[in-house]
Amino acid sequence: MTTHFNSAQSYLYALQLQKQGNPQAAAGVFQKILQNEPSHISTALQFARLLLQHQQIGSAYHVLQHSARFASDHFEYNYLYSALALQLRQLETALSAAELACKLSQKSEQANNLLGSVHMERNDFPNAIEAFTKAIKLKPNYVDPHNNIAWAYRALGDKEHAIQHFSRAYEIDPSVTEALSGILMLKRFTCRSEEIEEAESRLAKDTLKPEAKTELLFALGKAYEDFEDYDRAFQYFNEGNLIWHDISAYQQSHDEALFEQLKQSQYDLKSHYPPAAVTPIFVLGLPRSSTSLVEQILASHSQIKGAGELNLLQDLCFRDGHFDWSLDKAKQIRADYLRQLQMLSEGKAFVVDKMPQNFRFIGVILHCFPEAKIIHCQRNARDNLLSLFKHHFPKASHPYAYSIPNLRRYHQLYQKLMEHWNALAPERIINLPYRELLEDFEAQVRSLLMQVGLEFEDNCLHFEKTKRAIRTASSDQVRRGLYQTGQGQWRNYQNHLGELFKGLPED
Repeated sequence: MTTHFNSAQSYLYALQLQKQGNPQAAAGVFQKILQNEPSHISTALQFARLLLQHQQIGSAYHVLQHSARFASDHFEYNYLYSALALQLRQLETALSAAELACKLSQKSEQANNLLGSVHMERNDFPNAIEAFTKAIKLKPNYVDPHNNIAWAYRALGDKEHAIQHFSRAYEIDPSVTEALSGILMLKRFTCRSEEIEEAESRLAKDTLKPEAKTELLFALGKAYEDFEDYDRAFQYFNEGNLIWHDISAYQQSHDEALFEQLKQSQYDLKSHYPPAAVTPIFVLGLPRSSTSLVEQILASHSQIKGAGELNLLQDLCFRDGHFDWSLDKAKQIRADYLRQLQMLSEGKAFVVDKMPQNFRFIGVILHCFPEAKIIHCQRNARDNLLSLFKHHFPKASHPYAYSIPNLRRYHQLYQKLMEHWNALAPERIINLPYRELLEDFEAQVRSLLMQVGLEFEDNCLHFEKTKRAIRTASSDQVRRGLYQTGQGQWRNYQNHLGELFKGLPED
């Protein structure tokens, strides 16, 4: 005789196991309930929360994904499902779940803030601003949407509104230092100011978490650099690097092994595929090497869409943190990448993917996208490495940049890999030195467009007038037009960074 499985009783039993400090047993019961009854929404939600307590984000997402079709009327479920999908960059899932959450609870400021964050990750800034604005109207003293809408306005080049919202966020809650850091990054300073003094006061109390402390340190470094106090600027940049390096757990050996694997992998340089509806333009190189500038120039052309820094290729080439490539994967990588690129194209024939780190995957690009244009941005090594040293990247990206020995070694790995790709397919890679772009701008732009396969358009010379969202740290710079101040900045720090610059050419 078989006994009937009682989901309700099992759910209560699992909750009891959790209270007793036995999460593993509770997880087993939750899992059994969902195997028998995937529509048991309370179980799926509680199981996902349990997994999140143990930092198992991917597993929590899959639990909710498995039962999502039964949760169309459950606000909390869809809110969490969207938040997890956003973290995992499943942006279409995140969007649909966030929209449903907003529909289920139309007065939820948190759901509208989440929806705005999803739109922002999809580079849909008008809808992001609309959602953040609604969240603020629902709860004027809610800090998160003020900070988020500030970043959205910054991406659109509206510094005035960005600073207004950062200032409001800091007024609401001075303990949230993201707003103060944002103000320091966006304003131009000619001397010490109230904002600088406030940031230094917060640091002196030494009560900040490492993430907040690091943000403030890099922002203060930028502020002191504004009025040419390079000694004090270096002090803050260096301290920020030291803190972030200590918590990043970066291992150089992983990149050394990856770069060797990239060079040793097989690629078919004579591959043929049916013509694509859209042609990729890969603008790549070390971060901070003028990739944003080059993308802005190209995106000013009527036939080119600038899509920003896309994680598409890395997501397709990596699995479980490891490079996962073989010749038989090429067709699927091509299909998946081009399908997503066409969705971003807005009907343009060419789309720029400005992810600098795609320099690692040039072999994959050569094989999978024989029609693609590859533009390698090159900048004076000293200026490039200094710019990396001064910049705090979002989330956990570019962890090699926070230690002088690691940064030097990564630069060497990059150089050797680019030498490999240029030797492998010299006719396929357009090497574009930043210095040459500055010295003869119009000639270089004409040559670049010709190599891409397009007629010259005058708008490309006046790229600073092109209205589009730019999320990278160079957002303000490319909107100021062509400028020479980026050259030779390393000289301001040569007394402090001799080890970083050692052996590198001055020009």
